[in-house]
Amino acid sequence: MKGFFYNLKAKRIKPKHTYDNTLINELNQEHEKLFIIYDKIIETYISKKYRKTLKYLKKFYETYHLHILKEDNQLYNYLKTKYKFFPEIKEQITQKQEEMKKITLKLEEFITKHNNIKTIQENNKFLKELGEIGKALTERVKFEETKLYDKY
Repeated sequence: MKGFFYNLKAKRIKPKHTYDNTLINELNQEHEKLFIIYDKIIETYISKKYRKTLKYLKKFYETYHLHILKEDNQLYNYLKTKYKFFPEIKEQITQKQEEMKKITLKLEEFITKHNNIKTIQENNKFLKELGEIGKALTERVKFEETKLYDKY
């Protein structure tokens, strides 16, 4: 499912343990982009434009994965280094990172289940399942933007 350009972008995301004054802004912009694509998935599905739905679903998946790579390799690495002498804070950061992995697994299951037009078309639970992913992602983004990014 991941294409050539995804691989190029993913290779550019290197682990960092140092502060980057542009990182939080980039992550916020990626959040906005994810929700725009998410809305497009819903819009095209409701309009019965299943080919476009599949296209946006794939785009969402790749954008999400690139975002997670950046968070793991840059945000979380830096925060764990910064708070290495503060075990409680470091543990909270690690817990949030683990929670994100659960959301990623749900998304991967959803994408695997709906990897072609026929399965998208025939599943009357598509929007419900997508809504559950959207809810988890919304809660996660809210936490990151209001509590986690302040620690950066």
